[in-house]
Amino acid sequence: MAPVFDQSSQQRIDHVPYHAINHLAWPAGHSMDWHQHNYFQIIHVLSGELEVDWGNGWTVVKANHCHILPPGHEHRLRSIKGHRQFGVNFTNTNDERGLNNALIEQFSEPCIVANPNPPLNDVFHEHARVQLAALDLYHARLLQQHQTTDPEAAERQRILEIIDAHLQTASDVHAWSEQLHCSRATAQRRCKELFNCGLAQLHEKRRLHACAHDLISSTKSIEQIAYHWGFADSTSFGRAFKRVFQESPRN
Repeated sequence: MAPVFDQSSQQRIDHVPYHAINHLAWPAGHSMDWHQHNYFQIIHVLSGELEVDWGNGWTVVKANHCHILPPGHEHRLRSIKGHRQFGVNFTNTNDERGLNNALIEQFSEPCIVANPNPPLNDVFHEHARVQLAALDLYHARLLQQHQTTDPEAAERQRILEIIDAHLQTASDVHAWSEQLHCSRATAQRRCKELFNCGLAQLHEKRRLHACAHDLISSTKSIEQIAYHWGFADSTSFGRAFKRVFQESPRN
């Protein structure tokens, strides 16, 4: 079977740990707002560029790279230039080979990895055995990728660890710079290079995303959430929330 790659197509697979595969062609400007999945997902960019945001700012996924997304991570997507992708959605049921567990164990956080083009003609094959063998081979190669293609991943992770440890307090750029063992100016410059914003702005965004999660998933009042996350009162919380999300937390 020769798939038509200039059109979007999706195919369900009833074989654990796979659930569905797709070939999607996104037009320039297409986007998806914040959402999350309860399953492991891989998006392999075939051409063009996809951009992803896990709460740290937009990151580009170039052609011949994969967006690896473990379950439960909130994210949003956009394709400013347009792109074509091959995607795989997994089930929540582990197979006897442990492929799902192996992927989640190795890729416990969202990341981007380089990988050769998937064998599309085999993945979309009409014979189930050929299709499953191609998928197994593709993901076995992914499991051999022990490092992401982002050389600054460790530095980015260190900044996030420091920021996330202080989400319930006001921003303190001086103290964070000392923990990063660099001057305030250097810390601000590196944060802007890595996250497209300064340390205080990154702190505010991640703090407010945590607040938004509480608004959706808990029965706490706005006043309780504001207090829990270290805001002086619900008014200051409301101003900060609107600054990040362009709407009131009461909406």
